Amino acid sequence: MCFFKKQKFIAAISCLKKAVWISPLNFNALYNLGLVFVTAQQYVSAFQTLAAAISLRPEHAECYMLLGTCLRHLNDPGNAYLSLEKSTMLPDAVKNPLIYLNFALYCYEIGKSDQSVLYLSNFLDMTQHITVHREYLKMADRLNGALTVAATSGQIYPATVPEAGHTGGLDRTEKDADRMQDETAVNATGDATVAVQREDTVEDDGSDGDLP
Repeated sequence: MCFFKKQKFIAAISCLKKAVWISPLNFNALYNLGLVFVTAQQYVSAFQTLAAAISLRPEHAECYMLLGTCLRHLNDPGNAYLSLEKSTMLPDAVKNPLIYLNFALYCYEIGKSDQSVLYLSNFLDMTQHITVHREYLKMADRLNGALTVAATSGQIYPATVPEAGHTGGLDRTEKDADRMQDETAVNATGDATVAVQREDTVEDDGSDGDLP
């Protein structure tokens, strides 16, 4: 994962593939390989890897969050929604506020404003007790502003708060929703690991054959 943190994705994938080859039932190796695939935008490989990880630990919320991100990019919005929704229902979800932020963003993207408001509220409540990167709080503020516009204007896809020098519009709204979702999905597995404890190594899962 040192290569991953340095954004050397090819090297990270190579190392993690070797870890999986040595220990195919090592959940941490599978999870981290799926994480790197998502970050590298290799969504088909990520889907296959995360599905294998879920078969080992079907109650792991972050796996479903990443799987939902893959399905979204693989043009399967129905199953993406179900996967992201399930990630919020599992016991592990209470350990990572970004799971709720991801689902709130996706609900906003597909026009489910009421659900987006609910899960954004859950995210903000959790940040009172769990420290998250300031970047995610800013993202939540942008989403909150967009939802406020939606509530007052009745738009299905509200224009987000525009950046300086830009104006909002339908095309920009869909693009911004896409950008917010992508940023969160990737960053939820990166910088936030400092604030939210996660399994970021291939060791210590008790399986035989871990890399030395």
